[in-house]
Order: sequence, then structure tokens, then C-alpha cells
Amino acid sequence: ALGKDVSANTINGGFLPEYVVDGNLATPWANVTGIAAYITVDLGAPYLLDFVAARSRRDMNQEISRQQWTMELSNDEAFKESVVIGKKEYPGSFGSDLEVYPSLKQAYRYIRVSAPAGRHIVISEIEAYGKKYIETKDRIYSDITNQNLKNASELSEALGIEKAVYDNEYGVNLLIKRGKAAD
Repeated sequence: ALGKDVSANTINGGFLPEYVVDGNLATPWANVTGIAAYITVDLGAPYLLDFVAARSRRDMNQEISRQQWTMELSNDEAFKESVVIGKKEYPGSFGSDLEVYPSLKQAYRYIRVSAPAGRHIVISEIEAYGKKYIETKDRIYSDITNQNLKNASELSEALGIEKAVYDNEYGVNLLIKRGKAAD
């Protein structure tokens, strides 16, 4: 999620939201304790995610700031519809993170990490790795390896580039008229 747009519903002093996508574990975002807090990363487009991580702060060992996290994905910026992909209920050891390898068939644009009211949350980085979905006229593909494609021409059609030429239309043993070949 390096360099992606980010927003948060609360900011504690100089612990800014953009720090979670700057690639630096020494610059965390933190919430104002007392209200339910969340930070959201906008990937800019839907991705089929292979790995998502929320990294805990590395500057101090503060157990309360690295527990009761919930990570969810959505295609709706307001998260009216979302899917929870991970939770970090307990603090774990210093430097422990929330790492998720989601096995989802749908692509998502937004990542949110949240904590309930009364919880202090500090996140150093949010990482996301995956494949950007390619939208075609008829279908959306992220991986065409499961398609029943016989040749490069059919692959080109599946990706929405051009109409395929099928083996039964033209071939060594099929005679066609000059006018049809020019089409």
C-alpha cells in the first residue's frame, strides 16, 4: 500500500495517517483514545489481495496499542458492506503484527484497520500485495490460468482485446472464399 491514499477518523497529535503508507516503521499513526478508531487505505482500484499486514509500532513496547485490531476489506469507502479478514485480539510480543493471507475470490479497493472505543491503537505501516483486477467488457479477470482457452486468439478475446478466431472457422482443410478471408 506504499504511497496510496489514506484517511483516519481520528489523529493523535503528530501521528498522521499518511505515515502508515510511507514505508517507514519508525513513523506510526495513532488515534485519540476514547472513541472507536479506524484508518483506511484506498488502493485506488480493486485488487485480489494475496497478503495484507498491519504493522505495530516499533518505537516503544506498548501492549495496549497492539491489541483488539480488526482488519476488513470493502469496495465501499464507507464500509457499509465489508468482509473481516483478520483480528488481533491479544498484544503478543513486542513488534508483533496482524498478518493475513486472504483466500478471497473477490477483489477489494479499501483496507481498514479499526479498534473499539476505549482502545489506543498505533500502527506503523499497512502493507498490501496482490494483483490488480482487469475489467473487460464482459467479465473481470485477475487470473486467466483457470480459463478453458485453446490458443492465443481466445486469450485475446477473453481479455477484451479482440474477437477470437476459432479453429473451426479457418484451417488447412477448410476452404473459404476470398471475400470471407478479407473480413
